[in-house]
Amino acid sequence: MYKHFFTGNSQIEEILGLERRRAATIAASLALLIALFFAVANLSWTDIAVHLLAILSAVALVLFLLLFRATPRIDSVALGPPVPLSPGESEVDYAIGHVAREYDAAAIDYFVNTLLALPVFLSRVEEDVEIKGRKLFVRTFLQYRYSRPSPQHGAQSSGTSPARTADDASAQNAPPGSRTLLVPLVTTRKGLLFDQFMPRTSHGALLSVLPQWEARGLVAVSVRSLFYLALAESKTSSTRMDVSQVALSPDDQKIMNDVIVDAVCQVGGARKEARQTPHAGSREDVLMLRREEALGRINELSAAFDSYWKQKIQTICRVLARCYLIIAEVPEPDGGHLVVQYSSLYSPERMHVSQYERLRAKYGLDPSTIDVPMTRALHADSYHFEMVAPAGQYIFSHHLEGLGSRQPLRQKAMVIGDAQQYVRVYHEDGRSIAHLYVRRQGDRFNLSRIKPDSMQPPDFKSVIHLREIPPGALGGAALLAVLSALVISFFTFTRVGMNEGGTPGEIPALILALPAFVSSVIGRSLDTHRVGGTSLTAYFGLLIVAILSVFSTLLYLLDAGRSMPTERHISIVGGIVLHTDILEESYWGRDRLVVRRPEVPDSDITDMIAASDRVQRMVLSAAVQRVIEEVKQDDHQRLSHELREPPWYVGSGPPASPADG
Repeated sequence: MYKHFFTGNSQIEEILGLERRRAATIAASLALLIALFFAVANLSWTDIAVHLLAILSAVALVLFLLLFRATPRIDSVALGPPVPLSPGESEVDYAIGHVAREYDAAAIDYFVNTLLALPVFLSRVEEDVEIKGRKLFVRTFLQYRYSRPSPQHGAQSSGTSPARTADDASAQNAPPGSRTLLVPLVTTRKGLLFDQFMPRTSHGALLSVLPQWEARGLVAVSVRSLFYLALAESKTSSTRMDVSQVALSPDDQKIMNDVIVDAVCQVGGARKEARQTPHAGSREDVLMLRREEALGRINELSAAFDSYWKQKIQTICRVLARCYLIIAEVPEPDGGHLVVQYSSLYSPERMHVSQYERLRAKYGLDPSTIDVPMTRALHADSYHFEMVAPAGQYIFSHHLEGLGSRQPLRQKAMVIGDAQQYVRVYHEDGRSIAHLYVRRQGDRFNLSRIKPDSMQPPDFKSVIHLREIPPGALGGAALLAVLSALVISFFTFTRVGMNEGGTPGEIPALILALPAFVSSVIGRSLDTHRVGGTSLTAYFGLLIVAILSVFSTLLYLLDAGRSMPTERHISIVGGIVLHTDILEESYWGRDRLVVRRPEVPDSDITDMIAASDRVQRMVLSAAVQRVIEEVKQDDHQRLSHELREPPWYVGSGPPASPADG
């Protein structure tokens, strides 16, 4: 019973409740104060047994307060991991039909092309990072290319049927700025959430974001278009544009549907691999095995698919299976570029802190070294990353390292397709801002000329070291330490007030005023921001100065009142000057504050590139048009079937009364 009581058993928590536990904590705290009083008080009726009993009672009360706190146990109130429920084939078909009805073909075509050929459309990326305590506020600006489709877009140019629905025709002939586009704003890894995610237009207006079931419908349309693109590209150049003439075999159709339902549209799947015990494993393990089986069946596609496109489909679908898309409805721009932005906040729960950073966090100090993973840096025409140092600090160093390593990257690593990319940073310039600039060089619109193995960009991060602007808090700590040392040494060697005549009245007043003087100097030279950005050496230096000032004052007063034998004669032979910064140097450069960004790295974006030249993008647009027409035909047949089927309550008669039962 006592074992369960002192370990905070959940049954005890349920019996007592949180309010009773708080009352017990308050009562134990009061009893602890009483026990401490009798342990140290020298009353006339107390003896050694009373003091010993009071000490043992105080120890027991301290143990009780440590084990039986007035706060709920985290594991007893935890919600538990989410339970993923993957959609079935009917749900995916409904999502596909919904997006085909709600959005015109040009908007869906722009989404699919942007998703599967992002480097062609992404022209500029700007990321501004602001440090807020132990959190990072990131604002990202994305600029896409946009070409307004002609009124005859789709039918004649793609080789598909010229028949258009009335809504598509009116949408294509709409005035500039009246059409709504679908933009894949962020490709995010499953299992990671955005904190305070806020999508906006270039003017600051909020954007509408599609729910995940609608996003799954658009992704399913993209995968279907990818299969038709691969089938058309596997043929000779004379027939590759005739997307309407190619057809999937029943077996290939079954494989495509399984990949969409069991892999791409699967909910969950944050882990890459599952345990090899599907029946004994968790639900997530079973879903992971279903995903791998569906992706593995892509290799079983018929001979109509080229081996290159089988591998390309599998790579793209694997990335889509472990990620989810945030898709926004964006108004059509008047010009040739479309600008959107989004902001998010990375909370400390996402941060992996080293021993040095953990020690800084323990004492309320801000991080001094930050790792920020880069995303889309090597896929846009130009990329800018900027971070302004907090007040009272400067950028000591800014360099690049590979993800998952501590190796600094050099210029020779920034090569894509035998073309050296332009990469520049401010390195050890002592500036107040960290700035990374990347400009893509080489053939940016015809990626088919680049070997696939040389297209893979390095996944890297920016490593930024922050330092305090001199003299800073360290200078104030050094000044206070010297002042305190001089005052303490003066009273130590002169022993003013320690004569046999007693202690003068002015001396205790001066000694008691010394801590207040030290505190006033500290308050004038430091504020909240400077304390948070200071080094551990300055922090502990100020703490030691305060402790020495208080204890030396108390020792002086005790010595003056009781004439303690503290006087000693010391012969100084020489002096030793010791300067060290061991609190920082012992941990500098080992582990760093790592921010886990939800956005996927550049390597995943490269894996999703399907249309690498202008002809392939035209074929992809034709494939999108065919998929939309097929979806609308299936939706029309389904609607006709539903119109012929009576509702469930027709013919069932009036509901039975309770008496009939």
